[in-house]
Amino acid sequence: MLFGAVFTLPSDAGIVLGLATVATIVAVAVLFRDLMLLAIGALGALNILPPAISEWFPGELAAPLVLFAFGGLLVAAAIYTAQQRRIKPDTPPRERTTTRSALHVSPCRPR
Repeated sequence: MLFGAVFTLPSDAGIVLGLATVATIVAVAVLFRDLMLLAIGALGALNILPPAISEWFPGELAAPLVLFAFGGLLVAAAIYTAQQRRIKPDTPPRERTTTRSALHVSPCRPR
């Protein structure tokens, strides 16, 4: 998806497609707690955001501010995803195991 979006970048519609693709990939990565997919989204953002900002905001201070804000959002998404992967709330807690199982056979004692 990102490769197709990069090939359409010279036009405004291509820029919108690229930004929508990056936003979708980052949202899916956070939803599924996938750091690799988040890295792919960040790589796509690094390829798509600079041409988009230079096309829409030439010579303004908005370009560095947008890049800084999006970078901060990516860092926040990475931290959130990493914490959620560690917690894994959808896995059931481990059951307690006793030291002796129900089938425990004691050693035979001589009579």
